[in-house]
Amino acid sequence: MRLAAENLAGRFFYVEVEEDANVGALKKEIASKDEEIPESRLILMHGDGCVMEDEEIAVKEYGVEDGSIIYLFFSLDEPCQWPELFEDRFPSLFAEAP
Repeated sequence: MRLAAENLAGRFFYVEVEEDANVGALKKEIASKDEEIPESRLILMHGDGCVMEDEEIAVKEYGVEDGSIIYLFFSLDEPCQWPELFEDRFPSLFAEAP
């Protein structure tokens, strides 16, 4: 079964999995296409808006069929510290007023 995957940046690529593949196998295949995609953090959503949470369930049970689009999202590894992320990139925003 050939599926299209789209990441948050709008990049499309194709993956192929067996007809009876489960969500875990699909995640492995997606991660194998791009080393920047961490399999353990992948969240998959079918084109109808259904989040495919259970890795043991066959993708067909989520309504996935040949030609379906799978949207890729990511969970955070650890709590995000937004100010620290942006402080290095935009120091002027965090500079104290004179």
